[in-house]
Amino acid sequence: MSKTLFKKLMVTHLVVILISIAVLGVFLSQLMKNYFLNMKEDELTTKGQEISSITAQYLKGELDEDTTRYIINSLERFVDARVWVVDKNGLIRMVSRGSQCGRGRMMMRQGFQLPPEETNRVLNGETVKQVGESPHFTEPMVSVAVPIVDRAAGRHEVIGAVFLHAPVTGVTVTLQKVYTFLIIATLVAVILAGLLAVYLSKAISNPLHQITAAALAMAKGDYQTRVKVQSSDEVGELAASFNYMGDKLSETIDALHQEKSKIESLIMSLGEGVIATDRTGTVVRVNTMARKLMQFAEDPIGRNIKECCSGGVAEIIQKVLEEGIGKSATLKKENITVLALASPIKDSRENISGTVCVLQDISEAEKLEQMRKDFVSDVSHELRTPLTAIRGYNEALSDGTVEDPEIRQKYHNIIREETQRLERLIHDLLDLSRLQSGKISLELEPLDVGAVIRSTVEKLEPQINIKGIAVELDIPQNIPYIMGNEDRLVQLLIILLDNAVRYTDAGGKIFVSVGDVGLKGVEIAITDTGKGIPKEDIPFIWERFYKVDKSRTRTGAGTGLGLAIARQIVELHHGTIEVESELGRGTTFKIVFPLAES
Repeated sequence: MSKTLFKKLMVTHLVVILISIAVLGVFLSQLMKNYFLNMKEDELTTKGQEISSITAQYLKGELDEDTTRYIINSLERFVDARVWVVDKNGLIRMVSRGSQCGRGRMMMRQGFQLPPEETNRVLNGETVKQVGESPHFTEPMVSVAVPIVDRAAGRHEVIGAVFLHAPVTGVTVTLQKVYTFLIIATLVAVILAGLLAVYLSKAISNPLHQITAAALAMAKGDYQTRVKVQSSDEVGELAASFNYMGDKLSETIDALHQEKSKIESLIMSLGEGVIATDRTGTVVRVNTMARKLMQFAEDPIGRNIKECCSGGVAEIIQKVLEEGIGKSATLKKENITVLALASPIKDSRENISGTVCVLQDISEAEKLEQMRKDFVSDVSHELRTPLTAIRGYNEALSDGTVEDPEIRQKYHNIIREETQRLERLIHDLLDLSRLQSGKISLELEPLDVGAVIRSTVEKLEPQINIKGIAVELDIPQNIPYIMGNEDRLVQLLIILLDNAVRYTDAGGKIFVSVGDVGLKGVEIAITDTGKGIPKEDIPFIWERFYKVDKSRTRTGAGTGLGLAIARQIVELHHGTIEVESELGRGTTFKIVFPLAES
């Protein structure tokens, strides 16, 4: 096996060296070739530009032919390039000596007409460079055409061109030297690669036998790994050993992975928070809901539960770790109530290996339960009082103990009043329920709020006059219309004015004002000089059955539903309602309604 691996290493190193040298040789030869050609092009361009002014004089007749010919022949010897002078019609006016010696495919001579495709660009003022085969020469040439420009008297007219053609035979000589160098370098690299392959084969093959023995031990359950069997040498033997181990563990690993994935998905998707710790109290798992409920300042993973959870959660988890039995606690955290249920995690030997704590947000359930209790209590109280009165007076009338007609009529009146009170209570409950459920859709229309207020105050005049209360109206003439429903607006005003009358002592005053608050709409303010509302009660006055008078005496007469209905009516009008009150100094309700569309 070692010989097989040795051969593979040897061949691999040699192939790599040969490919590298070949690629490098091609790259260097191409680089040098391009460099030489570019240098030659630049040289020809420079020389062509230098003699363009002389040939311009020749084409204009300012310089004799012999002098011009001497100059271009000298240039040919200096740069080893054939030189042609062409006029603006593409006609060759003069050629250097080398162009007449038959070294090209055809001898160039004066009077030869070049085809337009060879002269158009340069006669348009462009310097043209070209490398490769030419129809005029038998070998590759570097060709440069430089325009001849007449610059006399400020003119810039192209009157001809200078063509320079230089053979590229020099590149071949240079490349031969490069190839010779590469061959020598290749031989040296092959020798060095052979020596290196011998060393590496011995350095690698010996440890492979030891790694194979270790892989057989891993097959008993120490690690889980997979390798690809790609050969039959030592590496292949090692791969087979690892795969043998993997086959033994694959079923167990797959099962554990599936179970882990299920548990992870279950934990992360739970609607309850989950915090898991190890036996030392270090947090190892926290799902999204737990992070939301506990609002950790930092990532709790890897930290002790005491460091990241303050209060009851850390305490019950610590107790579970100490006692080994489940614990529960109800925790108050800011505006939420959390039920924490912690249980121990035990191994097969009944030793505690950690804990899992489930957190449930019971704030809404607690609030709903309290609302249910309050509602049942409030309704029971409101129904019990009139029903008790009705039953008592009815029994007195039924058993014949009351014979005086006046007293009997009085009892009948009381029964009727209590019955009407029950009807109002039930009507208010149903009305509030419909408003809150969204089943009522108001038809809004432009309303003159001042007229509605005056009409409503007139309806309440008997009640107002009985208590001797003065009502003052401040309603300007130019108040804009609002969008509203007249029936519901009247209901709202009756609720607020009735409360103002009820809680204002005889001789008091009620002020009703209307004001334009610009884009916000129209504001109605109802102010009384009554008892006022304690500051701590103001946030709760909009709740059903809430009464500032905690004694719930019948003198209050109200059901505690009026303001809840009032707020719902205002919201259906897309308005706002606020209250300002001071105990003993009266109360002000401010309602803002949106303006009617113009």
